[in-house]
Amino acid sequence: MRPFQTPSLLLLTLLFSVSLTVQSFSQCLVSITDFNPSTCANTTIELLAYPDDFSQNYSYSWTGPNGFTCTDPYIHIPNSQPANSGTYQVTMTSSGGCVSQAEFLVIKNPVPVVCTGGQQGGCPGELTEVYAVDLSGSFGPYSYLWDSGDTSESILVGHNGFYPAPGCIMTNQFGCSASNNSTFMIGSYPLPSKPKVEASGPVEFCKGEHVQLSVKNPDSFQSYSWRKYQNLIPGSDSSAIIVNQPGRYWAVTSNSYGCVSTSAPVNVTVNPKPVAILTLNGNPQLCSGDSVELVANGGSNLSYQWKRFNKDLNGKTNQNFYARLRGNYKVTVTNEFGCSRASNLVSLEVNACRFTHPADDESVFAVYPNPSRTDFRLNFENQNVSAFIRILDMTGRVIEQKQLSTNESFGTHYAAGAYLLIAEINGQTYQKPIIKTDF
Repeated sequence: MRPFQTPSLLLLTLLFSVSLTVQSFSQCLVSITDFNPSTCANTTIELLAYPDDFSQNYSYSWTGPNGFTCTDPYIHIPNSQPANSGTYQVTMTSSGGCVSQAEFLVIKNPVPVVCTGGQQGGCPGELTEVYAVDLSGSFGPYSYLWDSGDTSESILVGHNGFYPAPGCIMTNQFGCSASNNSTFMIGSYPLPSKPKVEASGPVEFCKGEHVQLSVKNPDSFQSYSWRKYQNLIPGSDSSAIIVNQPGRYWAVTSNSYGCVSTSAPVNVTVNPKPVAILTLNGNPQLCSGDSVELVANGGSNLSYQWKRFNKDLNGKTNQNFYARLRGNYKVTVTNEFGCSRASNLVSLEVNACRFTHPADDESVFAVYPNPSRTDFRLNFENQNVSAFIRILDMTGRVIEQKQLSTNESFGTHYAAGAYLLIAEINGQTYQKPIIKTDF
């Protein structure tokens, strides 16, 4: 029992108290005031029982949750927990024998035990998720307030240096809040050295060729891969790669932490090869002294080199070429990129032809008019035959060759001069001189 010696102070306290009275006996009344009305745990329970009449002496007897007892008018329970929640009842007995009882319901809700977590180490520039959880149980929904001002359940932070992870204040469904009392450190792993790429040759070449790209002084403790236009090249898991396609290439190296570094890009250009087609304008079977025209395909910015038996013919660099000798001929065509392609092969044979009919034999065919200032025509004895003719100038150059039927004209465009007509008729070869005049 403890008498109150300062009724004025107690009266002032009563002005701000909330009391609950259950019953009273013999004209005395006990009331209870809560000095710390917080409903969250980890706070102090402070209840005061007091009488309405301070003229007597009183004794007090408290009971409460979990077998709680007390004989002071003032209850002080620091760091209260949810287990301290419940009804606290006081019995007050006056020196005159008056008995009064009162009770008070105390609620202490759980306070979050905040723990933050996330990936501690990462590569520079990467982001990691830092999250907050309540280890005391599940009392959501929760609200969050991070040191950064974010209010989401988790936040993203960068691996840029070495620093403590952000703290977080969590508030549960009861309105009880707490912050994490410890944190973890966020750090950065080292980056591998930036790879330097060298090429085995020019990085601009012709289709069908290639270049090898290699990492200079590769590190055996690092792994390598290659990318083309930022796309991983399948199977490119070494420090070198063979490239035969155009594109933009990078070498990528990674260390044991999984951190990567990328080389400067290498631009590879692959130029097209030209078309190369050789056309024979005539018969591949030549008579000695005859020639036949070989013609390469045309095109923009093309150059030519003729070959016989795969050897260059000096000075023979025009689009067409007159061949006199037996051999295998082809032409190499080169475009503006310096890319070349060899044509198809043409084989020529030269025979020592014997004419079985004299030059003036009119029994098989005749040429008229001869001489002529316009054109010439053939007249065959047998009207159902035709002839393959070659016209040679005095240098032996074939200036025209074609298949002719009777009375079909030729030679309109010939310059004035003497020519030799060679005709193949039914497997026989004939020759006649013809003259073109300008008068």
